[in-house]
Amino acid sequence: MVENDTNEANAFGFLLLAICVLIFLMPLAAEQHPQAEILRALITLVLFAGVFASTRTPWVLRTALFLAIAASGTGWAADIMDSQSIALTSYVLALLNILFVIGVVSRVVLRRRQITTDAVFGGLSVFLLIGLAFMILYGLVEFAQPGSFIVRGEPMDAGQTLTRDPSSFVQFLYFSLITLSTVGYGDILATRPLAQMLAATEGIIGQLFLAVVVARLVGMNLLSAQATEATSSE
Repeated sequence: MVENDTNEANAFGFLLLAICVLIFLMPLAAEQHPQAEILRALITLVLFAGVFASTRTPWVLRTALFLAIAASGTGWAADIMDSQSIALTSYVLALLNILFVIGVVSRVVLRRRQITTDAVFGGLSVFLLIGLAFMILYGLVEFAQPGSFIVRGEPMDAGQTLTRDPSSFVQFLYFSLITLSTVGYGDILATRPLAQMLAATEGIIGQLFLAVVVARLVGMNLLSAQATEATSSE
């Protein structure tokens, strides 16, 4: 049991590290060349870290691995062929992969009966993965409905969003994280109904997630303390 907990802590820790690397290095991809390849490498890192965190049962591992390989493969193919249709497929697969990993990790964390390192790492990873999922959703919405977002009063130029220009995804990541944390500076705004509803939904999810996870962690801490007291009294 201890070995299993250690493995899970390592897996969730690696996932959290990969997400943090993506978040902090992604802005640099907008300043360097080749831009798309740097962004793709960062996304690939997170996708396969999600596979590493999903090694609970064979079918879970196979599903996560299939989605990660499919998303990464089509993504690299889209960059090489400069194809928006393949890039669109890649981001949809990446979104499905992230949502699948969110479900797997959330299930493990919420089933914990005491506060452990893997529970903390897993909870933080899920919170940030929600931000990444909405980042992709915002990019897809802007691609389908140009003008859904404005930046400092100007429409976002998303003509190459899904292929050679990762700078717009940096803006979507920024917008997603400040929406998830309900900071909302107002420099990027959702202007169309679908984009606005997605932003509102993300804000609600961010608040509910924090409430549920914090309540769960506090509950696990109380149960652990009661169990310890009961053992010591015996």
